[in-house]
Amino acid sequence: MNNINIMSLEQTILQSIERVQSEQHNRMLTFDEMVLLATNVEKTAQEMGIDVVFSLVDKNGLQRFYFAMPNTLLVSHQLAFQKAYTAIAMKMPTHQLNAMLQPHADLYLLSQNNPNITGIGGGFLCKRNGSIVAGLGVSGGSVEQDMAILRKAVEKFCLGNYFITID
Repeated sequence: MNNINIMSLEQTILQSIERVQSEQHNRMLTFDEMVLLATNVEKTAQEMGIDVVFSLVDKNGLQRFYFAMPNTLLVSHQLAFQKAYTAIAMKMPTHQLNAMLQPHADLYLLSQNNPNITGIGGGFLCKRNGSIVAGLGVSGGSVEQDMAILRKAVEKFCLGNYFITID
């Protein structure tokens, strides 16, 4: 009888651990996932002949991963973070925010008062199972190129049986 209770307790504990790990997995990207995603960004940028800076922030806006390719513009280092941060802070892609940050628009003063907010395209929310897990930012090319690099990198990432989406 005691053996059955101990086995039942062990199963309950293991199930609880699995549930917690699964919940944590849905709340953030693992380091290995960040590296793979960054590698995909780098390869995609190389294929397009563009040197970029990549920034990944967690859902609290803290930078968790960053890299810069050689020959990027100095401003790209700051912009990549701002794009990732803005996507998280505003819960929307940066290119969709652009019109709202223009003079006389509703959120104009937001960008004037918070130096981390930008409406320059190339920042996206990263979601897993509908939950926000990160903000991603790429800078180095044109707005269209930065956005294309992230979209293609995420597409490659998902081919490896990792499932995230960007909005």
